[in-house]
Amino acid sequence: KFNYPFLDHDPRFFCRKGVLPPMKPSAPDLLTASDTGSSSTDNITKITTPVFVGSGLTAGYTVRVFRDLDNDGVLDTGELLGTAVVASNGTWRLTSTALTNGTYAVKAQVTSPSGIVSEASNGLSVKIDTIALAPTGLDLVTASDTGVSSTDNRTRDTTPTINGTGEAGATVTLFRDIDADGVLDTGELLGTALVGSGGTWSLTTPVLPSGTHLLKGFQTDVAGNRSSNSLGLSVVVDAVVPAAPTGLDLVAASDTGVSSTDNRTNDTTPTINGLGEVGATVTLFRDIDADGILDTGELLGNATVGSGGTWSLTTPVLPSGT
Repeated sequence: KFNYPFLDHDPRFFCRKGVLPPMKPSAPDLLTASDTGSSSTDNITKITTPVFVGSGLTAGYTVRVFRDLDNDGVLDTGELLGTAVVASNGTWRLTSTALTNGTYAVKAQVTSPSGIVSEASNGLSVKIDTIALAPTGLDLVTASDTGVSSTDNRTRDTTPTINGTGEAGATVTLFRDIDADGVLDTGELLGTALVGSGGTWSLTTPVLPSGTHLLKGFQTDVAGNRSSNSLGLSVVVDAVVPAAPTGLDLVAASDTGVSSTDNRTNDTTPTINGLGEVGATVTLFRDIDADGILDTGELLGNATVGSGGTWSLTTPVLPSGT
């Protein structure tokens, strides 16, 4: 005598006298070619009609694969994904009907040629994911942004670190779009970074030459979907040491000596001007010990070089002397 208590309580299962139901099948498996995730065994895919396979069954039996939406182990209306006949070697294979994005418990049950139905298999958790959003918030990290402002994306660091946000587990690919065509061409790749569980990523670039670089990124999620490009980040790398400012002079109004060019004055807060690199900051100091080093107590002030390449600065009170 065989004891199959589930047959006594579920009218879907039955057997004829002396005939056993098919054995419970093993859980379906996602065909490797359908598993597009970062691992070929993670059961995450961007394919909406994946292929399921199985083995170890009796030839000629029919396999029904279903998504158990209510997790009751029963093939209900609207849950069937497809049917397949077990081949002579005991294997089966079927292509699912289209699935929308989401996670599904995929199960199988077997029906013998005489119509006897097995118990449903254990479930295979399958995630369908067809969407990858572009990474956002590309920025130079504060430590790499050495410009006048920590948000101006100007740096003297030739290997700056870029960060941003993305989908946890996705891989961000960062590139400098040299020809501004939005395509990752040969020679443009800067590197890849994994988005952490908090949704952030960072990447230190290889050496960048001085100049303006348009950086863009895209992400590939764990299902293998590639996003569109992020918005571009314009980064200016300037690793060239600026030339020394030139033409330092007392402005005529401050040069009160016999000649307007003798640099003698009775003005204790004279104004000095000169030439420099546009946008640069000129630091003016009195080199008391003539060592060429800005020592404590020597600073007179800072001035920004204007668009015309000139700057001027009014000093604090200077004592009489040279």
